[in-house]
Formats: sequence, C-alpha cells, structure tokens
Amino acid sequence: MFNPARIIGLRRARVAGLFLGLYCVAAPAFAANEQVTAHQSLDGQVHVTLTGMVDGCNPMFGGFNGPPSGSVVGNQVLISSPGYGGECAPPPPNQPPNPPSPYTQKITFGVLPPGTYDIEWQITLPWMQPIVTTTQFNVLAAPLQTPVPLPANRFGLGLMLGVLGVGVLFLRRAGR
Repeated sequence: MFNPARIIGLRRARVAGLFLGLYCVAAPAFAANEQVTAHQSLDGQVHVTLTGMVDGCNPMFGGFNGPPSGSVVGNQVLISSPGYGGECAPPPPNQPPNPPSPYTQKITFGVLPPGTYDIEWQITLPWMQPIVTTTQFNVLAAPLQTPVPLPANRFGLGLMLGVLGVGVLFLRRAGR
C-alpha cells in the first residue's frame, strides 16, 4: 500500500546522507594549508615539523590536544596529532572575525638509518576524516659534519711577548 509519509522519510534520509557525505569529503578542506618539513641536525637526528594556519572559531579544526606522537616502520615515518574543533562567540557587529593564527608542531626521531623516508602526518579530529599531509626526506649517513676542535690559543701569549721583545731590541739599537 502506498504511504506518503514513508516516501517523505526516505527523501529526508537521502538528503541527510548526501549532506553528511559532502561534509566528510569537504571537511579536510578547512585545513588545507599544512606543510610538513624535515631536516637532519649536525648530530644526525631527524626533526619533523608541521606548520599551518588555524582559525580558533572553525568548528572543524580549532587546534591541537597535546604533542604529536610518531613511529618509524621501515622507511615510513608515521606521525599523529590529536586535534579538536574550535568554538567561539560570534564577533561584535561591524567587526571582522579574528584572523587565523599560525601553529607549529615538532617531533624528533633521533638518528635514523640512511635512506629515503616517506613522512605522513595525520591530524585526527573527532567525527571526521583525518587531515593528512605527506612528504619525502633523505637521511644522510652519520653526522652531516664532524665538528673540528680548534687548537687552544697557547701560542698567543708567546707570540705577543716575542713581538714585544723584538720591538724593545729595535728601540735600543735605534737609541745608540
């Protein structure tokens, strides 16, 4: 038997499903400015940094809940940062909203074996897909530079006394 209420309920469910799907696909676009960089310090340690801009009023991504955690599996570096949605009161009338502010998250992995590493940083957010940023990085063998110790300045005093002595002798001869 034909039931118009059932058809309207199905339509609402389809529309709600469509909006939920669009939300899940578009949600990572709210944080599309992330950049992952990696560098190797002189002692061989690998440091990975995530930078970007965050709008504290954005309900999708408002900041981080604590420091990142990471692991190295083969030549894959996996990093995860727990995030949260932002909340704030609307700005007063005729006032522009607060501009986005920059953020930085850092993690150090110590000395890694030489090779090319794929780095994947995920910002995990409640009720939505994680924001994923990737890059590649080449780890060089051992330390990049071996610090060369400078010799102690033992000869500075002797050189100064020698020049002073030659000057005194020169003045004595000139005085005769």
